[in-house]
Parts: sequence; C-alpha cells; structure tokens
Amino acid sequence: MLGTVLSFISAKGGVGKTVTVASIGSLLADLGKRVMMVDLDANTNGLTLLNLQHVVAGKSPSRAPSGRERPALQGFFTACQSGTPPDPLLLRDNLYIVPASYTMEPALVPTESEIDKTLSLLLEQNRTDFDYIILDNQAGLNICATEAIKVSDINVIVSEYDPVSAEGVERMRYSLRDTLLYNKTWILVNKVLPEFASAVGDSMKIFRYASPIPWDIDVVRAFVARKVALDTENGNLFTAAIMRATTSLLGEDIRHEIAAWTQSRGESFRKSTKERKAQADLRLRAVIEAEEDAERRWFGVSPLTVVKAASYVVTLVAILIEVIFMVRNVKTYIVVSITLYTAVVGMMIPRFVRSVFGRNWKPFGDEAREEMEALQEERQALEEEIAKCTTFLKLEDYAIVEKGLAAAPRPDSK
Repeated sequence: MLGTVLSFISAKGGVGKTVTVASIGSLLADLGKRVMMVDLDANTNGLTLLNLQHVVAGKSPSRAPSGRERPALQGFFTACQSGTPPDPLLLRDNLYIVPASYTMEPALVPTESEIDKTLSLLLEQNRTDFDYIILDNQAGLNICATEAIKVSDINVIVSEYDPVSAEGVERMRYSLRDTLLYNKTWILVNKVLPEFASAVGDSMKIFRYASPIPWDIDVVRAFVARKVALDTENGNLFTAAIMRATTSLLGEDIRHEIAAWTQSRGESFRKSTKERKAQADLRLRAVIEAEEDAERRWFGVSPLTVVKAASYVVTLVAILIEVIFMVRNVKTYIVVSITLYTAVVGMMIPRFVRSVFGRNWKPFGDEAREEMEALQEERQALEEEIAKCTTFLKLEDYAIVEKGLAAAPRPDSK
C-alpha cells in the first residue's frame, strides 16, 4: 500500500508551518505510523535546523567500523545535484527526516526538472515503506512548492488569522488554481490565540478549513529550545489542537485510531492535569499568604523616604511661619537652621549607607516591595496555569473522542 503524501505550503514566512509539520509528524509516529518528513525549504532549512542535533549526529562517524570511508549522506538538495535519491535519517521510533542538507554549506538552487526527478526518486524508493510522507516547503510561490503540490495527495496551506495572511492565501490559491485542487487542498489557520480558537473553528466549518491550532507561551518556549510542544504522555491544549487538525486533514484514515488512542489515555491525561492543577492551587495559596505578609511589612514607601518627606514638610512650615510673622529673633533662626540641617542629613543618609554597605544595600521597605512584586508575578503565572488546566479538564476525552472528533471537519470523499 502506498503512503499518503502531504505537502505543507504557505503564502508567507513566519506562520509556524515547520512547527506544525514537526508536530503532526510526531503525533502520527506516536500513533504507530511510519512517517518521513522532508525539508524542501532551500532558503531557511527550518525543519533541518529544528532537528539539527539529530542531523549532525546522524552523519557521524565519518568512517564505518571496517575502517572504510562511509558514503556521505545526501540531503534533498544535495541529491538534486547528484541525481540520486536522498537519504532518510531516523529521529526516533517510526519518525524519519530527509534534511535539506547534511552540511551547513549553502544549497545550490536546483532546476524544476532536478526537483521533479529527486521527488520522484524519493517517493518511488520510500512510498511503500511509509504510511505518511510530509513535505515541508519554502514559503511563497517557488519551484519546490509547485513541484511538491503536483505529487501530493493532500495540500495544506498554513496561514495566520489576519487580513494580510488571508489575502496571501487567496493569491496563492488563484496563482496555483490548476494544481491546488479543491478536493485535495486544506487551509490550516495557525497561531490563533487560545481564547479565540473555538470561535475561529466554528466560523470556518462551512469552508474547507482544518481545525485551527492555538499557540500559547509554552509553544513559543518549546520552539526557542528547538522542540515541539506536543506532549502525548501528559497532554496539553496544543496536543489536543494538533490531534483535531490531523483528524481534519486525514479523516477516516486516522480518526478511529486517534479515538482509540485517546480513550485509552484519556483518564491518565485528566489525572496528570488534575495533579498539576492541585499543585498549582497549593502553591498559589502559599504565594497569596506570602504576598499578604510582604504587604504588611511594606508601608508603600521606605522609612527613609518618610523621614526625608517629614523633614521637607517641617522645613517649609518653619520658613512659612518666619515669613508670615516676620519674627526675626535668634530663637526662631536657630529652629529654622536646625530643621534645614535635619532635611539635608535626611537626604544624605541613603548615600552614606550605600557607600558603607555597597550598592546592593536596600532599605527595609524596598526589600519588602521587591519581594511583593516577585510574588505578584508568580501569582499571575500560577493563575494562568490553573486556567489552562481547568480548560483542559473541561474537554471530553482530550477533546477528540466525542466533542473534538464530532466537531472536526471531514475531508470530502474521494
């Protein structure tokens, strides 16, 4: 049986296409499917860089155990020049990658015929060995994307949810109208704010849109660390969204397997989420108590500031009294002078203490204030974590089995 070829394209860069490809590929591999991802981005090599450690490790050692030189591995664009099939690299169980290149040398831009030949060789050699082959194309209209669309069973246009991106999608669909056939093409809205994801998905059911994928700070942090936020062990909202989107794209080919898989793990997902929520609730109570304690120790300003302010007030009052009553006796002059000196000394105390104890010295009130600010930040983060867990626990069997699968758009029958 021939594997299904999916081609991911986008009208512009920065829409999260490569992260989506890596996430869907990882999910399918976790479901027991054999998956091969192919980096066709000659410009940024995004999928290769996302898996750079594996790619670098995969081409070493340079010599085989017998002592003979091992043949150099070929990425996709290297294979375009040599005219031979590229070499897939095993990332983990069931998941392979064909990098753009195994070296950091700039890839020569291949011709249309070279790309067509290399893609044909790649599919001819591997299509029977893999359930899914996912092509990650360069953004925009280019010969790689055009050739990839021709050989794909499913084409996915990844876009953000804004007017400029929507216009770019329409321009791409019009420019490639002869190859982007309606019954083979999906539009996947990515990087949607989590609170808008449901509304966006409901509004798009009448069109051929896959379920949208929300991004939160956890997705961004994972990407910065060259990882994907997919968590099939403990579960999270991003994983649920990837499952819904994958179900939209692949339909009955994967729907029942995802349902069976999530049903068997649904309780463990909920259990781990409940544990995370309980820990966050416990820590939040402790933070609130510590915050109240810091607030009691902090009077809004440091004691030294109060002393200086009092000195200024006394000085102004004394001067005002002297001017109003025009009392010009020595006694009043001495009182005013002492007050002025007190104000000056009050202003100099912080500088004197800092010169003795160093720049890191902080008055009592300042220390309590900084502690309270740190506790407020931690409290906000805990409240966000609790809100995420609460939202996740409301989903029925990981938002896939009943609610998620029933609501996911279904591909047209072929």
